[in-house]
Amino acid sequence: MSIKSMGIAKSMGLIISILVTTACSTTDNKPMTAEQAALKAKNQQQLADAGYECRSEKVTGSSIKKRICDTRQQREERQNSDRDAINDLIRQTPAPKSN
Repeated sequence: MSIKSMGIAKSMGLIISILVTTACSTTDNKPMTAEQAALKAKNQQQLADAGYECRSEKVTGSSIKKRICDTRQQREERQNSDRDAINDLIRQTPAPKSN
């Protein structure tokens, strides 16, 4: 097999793999039914009522951001837990020694 035919074979293999990859990544763009649209609207309203939101936060020790999603109640519980932990640390600190 000559060098030229090996290059052509590699090129063909690359083209075939690109076509296979892009063919598998296509999505179905069917319109939603009225029932699906109503269910989606209901779910979005429930999420809005619960204060659901997503944000990207940088993870300690990594430069890659992570997507965090939570509800208002979960954020309040985490804030209270963090506040309690800080208060526990402050109470455990020994008083300064006087001379």
